[in-house]
Amino acid sequence: MASLLTLLNEILTYLAANGVGTVGSNLFAAHLPAKPTKSTSVQLTGGPKGEGDPLQRPRIQVLIRDSSYPAGFAKACSVYELLNHKVPGLATVKGRVVPDHEPGPMYLDANDQIVFTLNFHWVVAP
Repeated sequence: MASLLTLLNEILTYLAANGVGTVGSNLFAAHLPAKPTKSTSVQLTGGPKGEGDPLQRPRIQVLIRDSSYPAGFAKACSVYELLNHKVPGLATVKGRVVPDHEPGPMYLDANDQIVFTLNFHWVVAP
């Protein structure tokens, strides 16, 4: 079975290669630091696992923060298109991405910056 940390790192690499950000600068794994304001985070959020099921179905949440609603929404739409029903050709993890919803849900962080949330699940073959 694929390592979930490997999946997380390969998603970051894929997003960075497609212009979403620079890993460690404005594109982060597992947390969304207070700065920079314009930043993106990819987080593992668990997923179902059935007894005897050979497939993994990890869930991934992508958080996009910006001070501008239009700019943040555009970035969220860009990330959505990069992942929507794709088999993105990750280095070692083979699987298909399925979005749980379209871009739109968001909240304000502690500094009143806009954070868009995107939720996906992956179907990963052993």
